[in-house]
Amino acid sequence: MSTSRENFSPILGRRLAELRSAKGLSQEQASKLFGISREMLGKYERGQASPGAEVLAAMQDNGIDIVYLLSGTTMMESQALLTPEEELVLAALRHSGEEVKRALLSIAALVPLQRTLGLSGLPTGKPSERIGSLVPDAETARMKPAEKRAHLQSKKKRDAS
Repeated sequence: MSTSRENFSPILGRRLAELRSAKGLSQEQASKLFGISREMLGKYERGQASPGAEVLAAMQDNGIDIVYLLSGTTMMESQALLTPEEELVLAALRHSGEEVKRALLSIAALVPLQRTLGLSGLPTGKPSERIGSLVPDAETARMKPAEKRAHLQSKKKRDAS
């Protein structure tokens, strides 16, 4: 029985050959850039082996679109999947100081907690209201998990009516 890795290697190999050719590189040129032998690159392209993390990093450093190589989706396509709000948050995370980054990551860490507490979906409304609803208030901060869950569920019901 074949494994998913065995099924994936030929696909990865075809994509790698496609990307290498699009860059106008021979196997010899590409293998030198990636720090591997031409024979190993040939194995990757024939689907007989799969590159490890170091080789993938070297490929990315030399202009190979690793997102496309691994997923079949180009970087541009994967970025187009973001909503305008997600792009705003991502830009803030990438271009802000450490304090803002920590705050954004703290808010993001609360989403799994929200799911654990049995609350479905993220809050709706203005972004400022959404962020405020994710941050625990002084009242709920002192509650035990079961109390907090009951409190938040009753608050959700009140807000819905």
